[in-house]
Amino acid sequence: MSELEAEKVTGVGRNKFLMLVAIAFTPIAISYLTYFFMPGWIPTSTTNEGAFMSPPLELGERLDLSGKWELLMAPASNCNAECKQALVNARQVHISLNKNTPRLVRRIILAEPAPESLSGYLGAEHAGIEVIVNPTLYKDLVSRSAVAGMTALYLMDPTGNVILFYVGDKTGKPMLKDMKHLMKLSNIG
Repeated sequence: MSELEAEKVTGVGRNKFLMLVAIAFTPIAISYLTYFFMPGWIPTSTTNEGAFMSPPLELGERLDLSGKWELLMAPASNCNAECKQALVNARQVHISLNKNTPRLVRRIILAEPAPESLSGYLGAEHAGIEVIVNPTLYKDLVSRSAVAGMTALYLMDPTGNVILFYVGDKTGKPMLKDMKHLMKLSNIG
């Protein structure tokens, strides 16, 4: 093989190699440039209906974990009409999960023992809801939701992190939509 033919063969091999490197690294370079130099192209919307707890509130050490998704509620001591509607919505969401119903636990967190009227209402209308009296846990939940004075429902993952909260009209079908989405994607709980 002459020197010219050998140079021609190595040139073809080198070109093939450079093409393979270009094919491999071009998408990485384009994504890097897009992310850092064209931030308007990055999606800013999300599909969740609830509001994120940022950063998530970690309750794993302060609450006995059931290993399931948990819907927590921290109402005022006098459960008004808004509170009762949130309880009804939580129950309906729980039932509407169908085959995933066993993957969700409902709990109500109180700062002080429940008054007789609330205890009677929970016993008659919301069988299966667990009542926990813990003032510090109650205070932490209410202070982090950024909606003082409103009844909120909090979604806690099976590892003990409160990740979402729902207030007002978001406690019905929007919460059900999020729950179905999470149950579909999650293998834990």
